Amino acid sequence: MPFNRLIFRTGLLAWLNVAALFSAPAWSLPDDNKQPINIESNSAKQTVIENGEKTEYFGDVVLTQGSMLLKADTVVIFSADRVVTKMIAYGKPAHFQQQSDPDKTPVMAYGNRIEYKLDTETIVLHNDASIIQNGTTVSGKRIDYNINTEQVKANSNNNGRVKMVLEPSDKTATAPADNTPVNKDNNGDTTSQ
Repeated sequence: MPFNRLIFRTGLLAWLNVAALFSAPAWSLPDDNKQPINIESNSAKQTVIENGEKTEYFGDVVLTQGSMLLKADTVVIFSADRVVTKMIAYGKPAHFQQQSDPDKTPVMAYGNRIEYKLDTETIVLHNDASIIQNGTTVSGKRIDYNINTEQVKANSNNNGRVKMVLEPSDKTATAPADNTPVNKDNNGDTTSQ
């Protein structure tokens, strides 16, 4: 059998197995976990491991389910008893996006390694990690994001600091410019006219 056809069949079988396994809890929007899972990659490999299976997807991996989007160079999916337990995405960076509420902008997360722990509904971002949530950006070496509670916990990056950028709640509501002329009196104090 030609190699390309073998890779295609392996990828198709792996995709079908993962699609059957995904009966995971909601990825935020109520019907996301009821949506079909689509996985595209350049190749795939499935192996039996202790207590389950491991399916690896290689090359420009795109995984979608409802509003959830995961893009990475490599995605590894672990399962036990035909149920997905953990997913790990690797990239420079890997990208995760999820619509948490129809009225909110999607949560976007980046990291060289993104681990999704289904039992705790937690996304863990490693190395050059950042998350953008409701206009706020947090970056650090490691970020834990709970999908259900939308809580973020960050640890410091290489220079020992966690960075956060808070956007104003309404960018159009800025204070009017004060064009009142300013004069200095003889003592150097500033006065308005």
